[in-house]
Amino acid sequence: MKTRIGVLLLALTFGCMAVEVPGESRANDVLKQDVAAVIKQFELNYGCSTLMLTVLDTKLVTAFDGHSAVEKWTIQSCNGELHEYRVELIPTADGGTDIGLSPWSDLP
Repeated sequence: MKTRIGVLLLALTFGCMAVEVPGESRANDVLKQDVAAVIKQFELNYGCSTLMLTVLDTKLVTAFDGHSAVEKWTIQSCNGELHEYRVELIPTADGGTDIGLSPWSDLP
């Protein structure tokens, strides 16, 4: 029982830790954490834990054009591989931001 509680506490502690996001991202701190959370879900495809994520770099690909902005996020996967993601930030009418995400390699 103590082990389960300890693991749960570790999961809650590390799962809530802020992910550092170096580079050119134009997202604010809250949006960066939201994008990182979505990327963590993609990383499940590689058998990676959702607890840890290492963002190595972000680059602004397309500045906000009135409709959206596009960034390229490079992360180190739990298996040591580098994965790149296309992140589209789309403002909503209510003042929020929708996140479009796809693996960078899926692009034509």
